[in-house]
Formats: sequence, structure tokens, C-alpha cells
Amino acid sequence: MTESPERLFVYGSLMAGLPGAHELARTLAASASLEGWARVQGRLWDVGQYPGQYPGLTLDGEHDDQVFGQLWRLSSDAATRLELWTLLDAYEGCAPGDPEPQEYARVYVEVQGLDPDECTRSSAQLYVYRRPLPARATRIVDGRWPPKA
Repeated sequence: MTESPERLFVYGSLMAGLPGAHELARTLAASASLEGWARVQGRLWDVGQYPGQYPGLTLDGEHDDQVFGQLWRLSSDAATRLELWTLLDAYEGCAPGDPEPQEYARVYVEVQGLDPDECTRSSAQLYVYRRPLPARATRIVDGRWPPKA
């Protein structure tokens, strides 16, 4: 798997079209192109800490544990891409200088597209939850955010 700094997998408040999406989702949409829906192996959690729910993805789990989200291709312009990564890292609390232990970390993963005609595998970066899960965290078994009520 070749690591691609030009791709980002999002699974929560940064997804396009999500009610209540963070304003950074609009910034992402303006400076990247949506490749489509995809999935990664992992577990999705409702960490529920801030004023409301928010998701955390962990890379543990069984082979059939999947998290669904959107795959974005970032700008090919290195300066534009660096500016977006800087904004995203600050939002996720994992920018240089953020206090340890940081809540999220940006890592490379293998992503599988959901287009049945292509089913392509590629690499992308995503933000994983890296702190111990709080006692109030609940697993979202179907791997889709927002959780069904």
C-alpha cells in the first residue's frame, strides 16, 4: 500500500451533507474533491464528551468491524494541502504544541471504496481516537455516523 498524503478519510463532523457538520467541513469541500463513500477496518464510538455527541474511531476490532465515511482527494498544490492539514490537525487537537496526551492522531490506513463497479483499495490518512475510551463511550456497531436514535 502506497501512502498518499493527498487523501483523507472522514467519518464524523467533517462529512459533507451531514446535519450540524462543523464549518471546517465546508473548508474541506472547497479545497478538496469528494472521491466517494468508503470504509476502513476499525470500530466507531460515540465518545459523547463535548456539548453533544462526537465520534472516535479506533483501529482495533475484528476483521468484519467496519467504519463508513467519505474519501476526499486534497489539492495537488502542496501549499494548499499543507494549509488544510494544519487546519485539520488544529481542529482534531493534534497540531504541534497541542498538550499531551492528544485526543486524536493522524495515521495512514487502507481504505476500500464502496462503488460496486470499482471496489478500489487505496491509502488515506484519518484521525484515530488515541486516548483510553471514557466509561460513557458507546460503540456504534453499524459503523455509521451519526448514530441511529
